Amino acid sequence: MKKCPKCGFEDPVCWRQNRWVSAVDYSRIEDFQTEYPEFVDLRPGETLSDACNYYYRGKKQKLYVYRWPKVLGPEYYPKTRHMFERHVPRRPPLPGQKILTAAPSQEASA
Repeated sequence: MKKCPKCGFEDPVCWRQNRWVSAVDYSRIEDFQTEYPEFVDLRPGETLSDACNYYYRGKKQKLYVYRWPKVLGPEYYPKTRHMFERHVPRRPPLPGQKILTAAPSQEASA
């Protein structure tokens, strides 16, 4: 549970810190709808906002709602959540750079 040192505001208990994406918290949809009745109609894949945060309901994991600060922009979580799944093309080697290869198997030499 987060507490503001200046004003003393405490977050609802339903929010948990996301371990893979910084500045993003998540909550189960049932707990979220209890704490935030104005967002009951949040559909999967949709992003809504209030005065301070954006809220995104997952497309595949429909059980969770994700929250991040408005300072980061509306596309922060949807763009960063698949950073490990994206294929990054390999750059060509620099001039004079040797390319590391796997050690030759012993079966090929026998």
